[in-house]
Parts: sequence; structure tokens; C-alpha cells
Amino acid sequence: LENLEKFNFAEASKQLYKFFWRQYCDWYIELCKSRLYQDEDEIAKSTVGYVLINILERYLRLLHPFMPFITEEIWQNLPLESESIMISSYPEYKSEEIDKEAEYEMEILIEVISSIRKVRSQLLVEPSRRFPAYLITDDLDKKNLIGKNIEKLIKLGGLNSIDFIKEIDDLSKYAKSHVSGVDIYIPLLELADIKEETERLKKRLSKVKAGYEKSKKKLSNEQFLQKAPEHIILREKEKLEELKKEIESIK
Repeated sequence: LENLEKFNFAEASKQLYKFFWRQYCDWYIELCKSRLYQDEDEIAKSTVGYVLINILERYLRLLHPFMPFITEEIWQNLPLESESIMISSYPEYKSEEIDKEAEYEMEILIEVISSIRKVRSQLLVEPSRRFPAYLITDDLDKKNLIGKNIEKLIKLGGLNSIDFIKEIDDLSKYAKSHVSGVDIYIPLLELADIKEETERLKKRLSKVKAGYEKSKKKLSNEQFLQKAPEHIILREKEKLEELKKEIESIK
């Protein structure tokens, strides 16, 4: 709403896009599939279905000013009471509907799954291959959170098991990742030839470092900072941060 009030339609549409693909599609729908197709609790299934439709309905109303014809077409195919999206009220922000605890828990779970997926991607492990993950943390709350969602993590992480351990015997035998106070270890022997993988990572590190230096130089250029649109500068800063994280991860 703030972007709309400032007539910053490009940023407003970008935020809507990010929410729909990165949160609703990439995460919420994926997390719901097991409850929709495997859960025998009909009430749970109905609850999930209601939330899915409710979010989609609100999203369409938010998107309508940007894409009026497509949103109207989709609206007509949903089980909704209003005859047309054009006469439906625009969603309002309600602070009482924000669940900070749920948001925090989802952030932790997404970080853990994303970290495991990144290791898979970096080591070029085929999607069908399953492997174990070992976790170390002193944070009891996070351990309990992961513990009660362990089946979701195994499914979305493409794992065959997750176990909490106290220490690792030989770090050289594991790919390590760290997120929010949780150390994640994946045995390299389960994934790839260590010698071959070491050489590949060295080449990748060199390439990422070059990209990092190029982006850093660009952001230190006063002309670029003065002339480039704000969203381009922001995108470049995000790119620099992503490259920095990848360098740390490869090391």
C-alpha cells in the first residue's frame, strides 16, 4: 500500500510477485501437499483448502489494479460469493492478523531447507538422490521446532533422515552449512567423489569471487549510484550479498 500511495507501481508489483512465487507457491503449497493428499483427517484437509483459497482470493484483489482482466478471469473460476472482483473491496492491513511467532518458525524451517537444497545444488546432486543430514545446535527451542516438523524437512529437503548429534568426528568428510544457530552436516561420501568435487568447488569459488569484485566495484562507482534507478541499485546490493554468502558457503 505504501508503494501504491507513492505511485511506485514497479516496486509494488515486484513485492506481489515475490510473495506469490516465493512464499505461496514455493513454500506454502509444497508444505500443504502432504496434508491434502495423505492426511486422513478431513477437518485438517478442509482447513488447508480454506486457507489456500483465502490467500489466493486476497492476492487476486491486491493484484487486480495491475492485471484486471486476468484476475477477473481467475476470480470467476473460484468458489467465491462476490460476482466480480471489480466490486470487491481492496484488502486492508490488519496488525492483529500478523502471527510473529508463526513467521519466525517458518523463517527457521525455510532457512534449514534452503541450506540443504543449496548444498545439493552446489555438489550437483541429482534431485532423486536421498541422503542423511546431521544437525548440531545448543538452542533447545530450535531443536524442538525442527523436531516437530522433521517429516516436512525430510520431504522438502530430499533427505532420507535427519538426526541431532552432539559433535562431528571428522569435518573433512562432511559438507557443512550454518543457519540461525544450527549447524548442518551432510556426509560427502553420500554425495560425490571428494577429489573431483574439491576441484569443481575451487573453480566455482574463483568465478564467484570475480563476480563479487565486479559487483563491489560497481557499487563503489559514484556515477552508478547517482544515475541508476533505486531498484537497480537495490538489486545490485542484493546480488553482492548473495555472492558473499556463496563464497562463505563454498569455503
